[in-house]
Amino acid sequence: MDTINITSKKQKDVQPVPDLFEQFDGYNDTKRKKQKSEPMTSSGLQSHAECLFSLLEKPYVNSTTGKWPELRASVEALASCLSSYEQYLNKQATTTATNKELSFPCRTVDQNASVFHCKKSVLSVVKDKYTLLDKAVVSSDTENPVLFDENLHVEKTI
Repeated sequence: MDTINITSKKQKDVQPVPDLFEQFDGYNDTKRKKQKSEPMTSSGLQSHAECLFSLLEKPYVNSTTGKWPELRASVEALASCLSSYEQYLNKQATTTATNKELSFPCRTVDQNASVFHCKKSVLSVVKDKYTLLDKAVVSSDTENPVLFDENLHVEKTI
């Protein structure tokens, strides 16, 4: 339930779990039963949503007496919640599959990388295996970056 509620705060298409059902969070404790907790799949979510929507078609749920109208609204909200989260998961899976098929990375270095410039300290000591890299950095111009190559800039010790 927490995952759905967190996602509903970030995505406008996903609806949160109704407050009536919050009390059942953690109800089926699989650790106590010594069973492995199976993750909910999008097809499982859709199946549960369809079951809840079919339950709403029953005549006793449409009753206007007692607490049935409140319960009907909560069950309908839960079914919509599960259905919207299932659609969100399918959309995420499609986006991920599309990104994996691209011939170029979906996140480019110019948008998702940063450079941290450090001034060399008098007290800093370069480890022996990095002396080649240190020499390359010191000998290069300020505006020319040194692209690290493990085969060139690290002394291999056997």
